[in-house]
Amino acid sequence: MKHHQKTTQIIGILALSFILVGCGEIGLIGSKNQSFNGSDSMVLDQPRADILDMIADVGKSMKFDVSAIDKNSGYITLSYGASFGTTMLIGKMQNSRLEFRITDGGKRLEIGVLVMGNFGTGGQEAADKLVADFKTRLAERLLQKPRA
Repeated sequence: MKHHQKTTQIIGILALSFILVGCGEIGLIGSKNQSFNGSDSMVLDQPRADILDMIADVGKSMKFDVSAIDKNSGYITLSYGASFGTTMLIGKMQNSRLEFRITDGGKRLEIGVLVMGNFGTGGQEAADKLVADFKTRLAERLLQKPRA
């Protein structure tokens, strides 16, 4: 009897695994993968010595990682990728990259955006929304009083 119960549990776990992996496969096959590469800019009221740190903080609040930074040349890259589990379980693929370069004596941010994904996360609309959200959050952060 114990052997039968254990076999039933194993079969149940295997069946659930196949169902979940199957959902991921359906998602990968059923939704078109798109990509979009674009650029934008943002003008600052005044140069800020801490702008790269602010960009990093805002990016982290949006679940981005800092994947490159060069404070001497005023450059930072933020990146995001959906977890392997999300991709395998539900078939959702999403990768995003935001690149920032400080220009015009620290008064202008040149913004490069690259999005790739399915389920609407990889097209121009997704890129525009991502950049607009980031710019709004950074503008709000710039209005806050500096921390002592």
